[in-house]
Amino acid sequence: MCEEHFHIGPQVHKMDRSISKLLEARVKAEGLDEVTLMHGWILRYLYEHQDAEIYQKDIEKYFGICRSGVTNIIQALEKKGLVCRASVASDARLKKVMLTEAGRESHEKLGEIFKRMDAELEEGITEEELQAFLRVTHKGSSQSKKNERREFMIRTLLKEVKEYKTASIATPIFMILEVLFETLIPFLMASIIDKGVNTGDIHHIYKVGGIMIVAAFFRPACRNGGRTLWSKGFYRFRKEFEKCNV
Repeated sequence: MCEEHFHIGPQVHKMDRSISKLLEARVKAEGLDEVTLMHGWILRYLYEHQDAEIYQKDIEKYFGICRSGVTNIIQALEKKGLVCRASVASDARLKKVMLTEAGRESHEKLGEIFKRMDAELEEGITEEELQAFLRVTHKGSSQSKKNERREFMIRTLLKEVKEYKTASIATPIFMILEVLFETLIPFLMASIIDKGVNTGDIHHIYKVGGIMIVAAFFRPACRNGGRTLWSKGFYRFRKEFEKCNV
């Protein structure tokens, strides 16, 4: 009988769902406004960093959530009156995120719920097992972030290359064709001598000679075409780069 293969992703998702349901039940039992697990974590983060100026980008970086996701969460917490956003004197475009008085009270109640939940989750787990679990989750999180950064880099590169798609595809094709024509010419010349001149086959000489003339014409044409596309693409890219760095 084959052993069932263990997958980390489904297990983490299952645990997340279980903890979320447990939190929802506890929050409802305490008579608090409906708060999701992520909302509770963000309230805790803001509570623990009350002495610092926290901006939306700090929350995005700490929790690894995209900008639109954090915006939706902050808007939901604002509607509940748990957080507020205030402009910064040094830069009106920036808005720091702060807990309201209701947010502090909600967090203090949620804090007790979190403590009890943590104690229940850690019940029966040794310190060694807990440390091993933390190491595994840290490694998994690091790997996930690394993959996310790699995918982001690929998406960014594809987005940038899209503007120069024609030059990016055509230039190497022209280079390959140039090499093929250059390689073909000596073989054609050898064929003219071996099968045409030595045997007196005039038809073969004309036929292969015509092909050699075409190859000799297209070889520099491919070279010049590739260089022209490359130089135009590079010139446009340099102008865009200079604009970005003015």
